[in-house]
Amino acid sequence: MISMKCGRYYFSGMGYGPNPDEIVIPIEAEPFEVLISTLFYDYDTVGSNDAFGDHSERLWYSSLQDAQQDLGCGKSFTTDRARTGTAVSVLNYSVFVYPNECSDVPPYLPSQ
Repeated sequence: MISMKCGRYYFSGMGYGPNPDEIVIPIEAEPFEVLISTLFYDYDTVGSNDAFGDHSERLWYSSLQDAQQDLGCGKSFTTDRARTGTAVSVLNYSVFVYPNECSDVPPYLPSQ
C-alpha cells in the first residue's frame, strides 16, 4: 500500500521489474475481449474510507487481424471522468497487440 494524494499515479511506481506497468496476456482463442477495470479504495485517518475511480472498459475483437487493424501499433484511450463524492478520476491506458506493423513482440516479455 502506498500513500497517495491528488495527482497522477502509474503502475510503474507501484510494481517491480523493468516494465511493471505493462501487463502481457496471451490471446488463446478468437473472438476475444480485453476488459480494463479499476476501483480504488481510500483508507485514511480523517473522514470515512471511500471507494472511488470505478472505471470499466471493454474492447471486443472477432480475430487477431481485427485487433491489429483497430489498434495498429498501439492505441491510447481516456475514460470519461468518474466522480464519487469529492474524488474525481480519469483512467488513461494503452492497448497493444502483437505482432503488429511496428513490432513482432512486446519490448518486454515476463518470465514464464
